[in-house]
Amino acid sequence: MTNSTIFSIIKQIQSDFNLDILYDTKNKIVKVYTKAGTDKGAYLSDELRIRTLQEQGQTFDYCTVLYPIGKDGLTISSINNGSPYIENYQYTDKYLPQFWIQDDIEQAQ
Repeated sequence: MTNSTIFSIIKQIQSDFNLDILYDTKNKIVKVYTKAGTDKGAYLSDELRIRTLQEQGQTFDYCTVLYPIGKDGLTISSINNGSPYIENYQYTDKYLPQFWIQDDIEQAQ
């Protein structure tokens, strides 16, 4: 990166490699972790300027990788390029797998 500050370079590295950065400003040390602390499910964002909240909801029950399983262990591998799962990292880049088991779904004859 050219014409950049050290802070913007660190933020770009953090974004590119999905790292957690902790700043020890008193001792002038930057600590880099693959994962720091524990995930509490909350985050801060300066992109939203909400004045009122009309509808409330919770997003505790979501996943990024879903393994659908039907009757007798039926999977979607045959119609999903050999992959037994579908994935969507639109809301988070975390690997959150879930299994969806429906015994009444069977392969058409």
